[in-house]
Amino acid sequence: MEQIQTLEQEQVSLERSVGNLFTEFLESKNRLGEFAFFSENVMVSIDGVMVRGAGGFPAKVRDILKMVILPTQVLKFLPRHAGG
Repeated sequence: MEQIQTLEQEQVSLERSVGNLFTEFLESKNRLGEFAFFSENVMVSIDGVMVRGAGGFPAKVRDILKMVILPTQVLKFLPRHAGG
């Protein structure tokens, strides 16, 4: 007689925080030691829209580290440039 095994699928959350994704980004560039510097000097874009902080200014990574990003969203880290 054949035995049928049933597998219970675990509910896995694919949501991740900006902090975790930023850490992975810096690790891929071998720049993790500069986390504090880059968290102040990088802008964040989610689905092509700049994330805004207090006063309407672009949010710094350190301001939104715990924000959750869904698997369907596109997250980009963009360097700040002076001038226009």
